[in-house]
Amino acid sequence: MADADAAIASFMAITGSADENTARFWVDAAGGNVELAVGNFLDGNNAGGGAAAPPQDDAAVAAALHAREMEHEVRAPDSVKRGRLLADFPGADEDEDAYTPGAGAFDDDEDDEEAEKPAGGLSSIFAPPTELTHSGDFQKARADGKQQKKWLLVVITNEAVFACHEMNRDCWSDDTVRAVVEASFILWLRPHTDPQASTYCDRYDRDRALPLQGGYSAHPVHPHLAVVDPRTGRRVWTKDGKVSRDRLVELLSDITERHSLEELAPVQVAPRAATPPPPAPVG
Repeated sequence: MADADAAIASFMAITGSADENTARFWVDAAGGNVELAVGNFLDGNNAGGGAAAPPQDDAAVAAALHAREMEHEVRAPDSVKRGRLLADFPGADEDEDAYTPGAGAFDDDEDDEEAEKPAGGLSSIFAPPTELTHSGDFQKARADGKQQKKWLLVVITNEAVFACHEMNRDCWSDDTVRAVVEASFILWLRPHTDPQASTYCDRYDRDRALPLQGGYSAHPVHPHLAVVDPRTGRRVWTKDGKVSRDRLVELLSDITERHSLEELAPVQVAPRAATPPPPAPVG
């Protein structure tokens, strides 16, 4: 039920629909697949010239779907595939030091290679910043930040929270944001179900952490953002919830202007002066 409600909420947020019954119909008709439901809804609007109202009975549903297939002359439908908005915990045999932001609510299914999809779909619009994200664990990212004299920008996301996808679309893909991050920060982004995100939460926010299945912990609000001093591990800024593009640029720029990591430069030790030889004995 929670997955279905989250899918309906995502559908309504993307399409701008305020009718929960309409959203539930299209999501159920797509087998819980939000991207397919949105596509069906938009195709229905384009074909009919107005809002796509849900059919009222099973016969009408079947007739509507059949008419849509005949109109577009598509091949026989694939078997229904259901997806989860919340990713499972990574297995114990996975390499946590080589994390890549993975399957999100809008990512393509594994077998979609056979389908012909238009470029620039939902998957690309809401894609996480894979190439901008540090692939190592928290301590490795902190060590790299110390070596490169860059702040550690921590971002913890939740696939079921649409604000996280909005930041993927509006912030991490923006050229100005990316330029600021690449110049002065190391981005460490993890989903809240990642064990490393749970370890971070236990270390910095144990007093307000929420328990997850398997003994893991998570922040009460997502996305969670923080800037960590790589030298001391101390957080210099933290924020729970979505941040707009302009506000994020302002906050990150303010941190780099008010704080300095230049003292991370190695101390130059002057060479020791040569010891003069002892004086020659007299007589």
